[in-house]
Amino acid sequence: MNVKRAGTIKFIENWELILKDTYGNIIDKRVIKNTITNVWKSNVQDWMYDDSGSRPVVLAIGTGSTGATSGDTVLETEFQRETAVISKPASYQVKYSKDFTFISGVSENITEAGLFDSAVVSGSEMTARTTFSSISINEATTLTVEATITIAGS
Repeated sequence: MNVKRAGTIKFIENWELILKDTYGNIIDKRVIKNTITNVWKSNVQDWMYDDSGSRPVVLAIGTGSTGATSGDTVLETEFQRETAVISKPASYQVKYSKDFTFISGVSENITEAGLFDSAVVSGSEMTARTTFSSISINEATTLTVEATITIAGS
């Protein structure tokens, strides 16, 4: 018996991390694939069923080093969380972007980023997480974090 299967929808999320100095010069730039969480897959199901799922609106950065998994619900060691600027840069894409700036005396090695549904840490749901080799930030740098979700067919 020949069984025909329907197409598959895939959610692909890529991160772009851009570190700039005080003058806007690019010091470091990375493009990274990440892990979409099971919580977010459940939210998509809820949107389709009864529009009850939460939507991602916030980006966070941290210093955790444990690799990302689909079961993650929080960053390992969150450092800063900010409301993202949301746009539709191309067909079937949504981009979440934020320029993180740092106060005097701050010096940290950022190694993880996440996309969340709330600016409040407690009880928020994480859409996606990525980890990467250290990016050193301080008050003289700006770290631009962009998460782009692409809806792709099979």
